[in-house]
Amino acid sequence: MEPSDNLHFVVKPPRRCNAKELAAFSQLVRKGGEVNVLFLEEGLRRAYSLGFCFAGPQLVGVAALKHSDQGHQNDVFQRAGVPDLASQYQKEIGYVCTAEPYRGRGVCPTLVQQLLKTTEEPVFATARVQNKTAIRILQRFGFQPIGHRFIGRHKRDGRYYVQLFVLEKEKKGEKRS
Repeated sequence: MEPSDNLHFVVKPPRRCNAKELAAFSQLVRKGGEVNVLFLEEGLRRAYSLGFCFAGPQLVGVAALKHSDQGHQNDVFQRAGVPDLASQYQKEIGYVCTAEPYRGRGVCPTLVQQLLKTTEEPVFATARVQNKTAIRILQRFGFQPIGHRFIGRHKRDGRYYVQLFVLEKEKKGEKRS
């Protein structure tokens, strides 16, 4: 599904964001309830790129190409049963959230696509197993599940399972077979 015409997308590094933009990004992620927000502000500041979707002046969708903290990265790959692969993935798609009235209008796929255009390096992501929409979006852009699902650590929602996904980016002049 293509995004509606009245939506405006912006991707930029966090150093080019003002405090109001960062606060609005954080607020939308918190409202989505899918992310452990303990290190959210630090993660936003350390991100490579932040994606914003606006409907007029209202922020309705966000996503980030994050610089994965090595401890988090190692933990995720270890828990998925593929610890030897952790060092290959320094970037992570995360903090993906769309405001309820704008879901199903192509906001998240467009944000993910625009963020992926900003890197040539391999990228990883995680998704809750029950979040079929997130899984479809990741797979649409070539992410493949790797390892086994594992129990998430976001205590608020009780027990849930997470799947690790990876995307091998093409090198210039190289094509996927």
